[in-house]
Amino acid sequence: MNNELLAERGLARSGARVEAVCTTNPHGRNTIRLMQEGQNYSMEYIIENILSHEMAHANDWVSDMELSNEERLDLLLAVGSRLDAVPRYGSNYVEAIENKNKKTERYFKAQEYWAEISAQYFRDPDELDAKDYLLVDGVVRKTDPNFNCRKSSRERKELIKKYVERAPRQKGNQYAARNLPRR
Repeated sequence: MNNELLAERGLARSGARVEAVCTTNPHGRNTIRLMQEGQNYSMEYIIENILSHEMAHANDWVSDMELSNEERLDLLLAVGSRLDAVPRYGSNYVEAIENKNKKTERYFKAQEYWAEISAQYFRDPDELDAKDYLLVDGVVRKTDPNFNCRKSSRERKELIKKYVERAPRQKGNQYAARNLPRR
C-alpha cells in the first residue's frame, strides 16, 4: 500500500515514506492511520507534525463537510494560486511530487500544500507567509471566529510535553499510541 500511495503521488523515487494516511469514507467520516514507517518517530513528532498534517487533509475541500460547494471550490482555487506565488511556504515534500499528467500533479501538490500550510499554522504560524496564514486562518475562523492560533500552539505544546512525560513507553523510546487521550 505504501508504494502504491507514493507512486500515485509521484513520490516513488523521492525517498519519501508514507507515515500516515487520512481517508474519508462515503459518509464523510475521516480516519487517520499511522503506518509502520511513522512509528519510528517520537510521540512529540507524531502529534506535532504527522497528525497535524493528516488532520489538515480531513479539513480540505474534499473532506470538510462544513464547507459549502462554493467554499470548497474557492479553497481549492486559492490553494492552487498559492502554488505559483512568490513568496510562499517552502515544502520539499510538495516540490517532490511528480506525475506524467500535469493536472493530476498540480492537484496532488495543492492537496499536500494545504496540509503543509495548515499543519504549520497550528504548529508555528509565524513561519508562514502572510498570505498562507490568512488562507488557513480564514477557513479556521469559519467554525471558530475567536480562535487564537499562537495561544493554541503554545498550549498544545505544553499539553504534548505533559502527555509525553506521563505516557507509558513500549520497547525502546516508543510510546503506546493507543493511550493517546481522546476528546
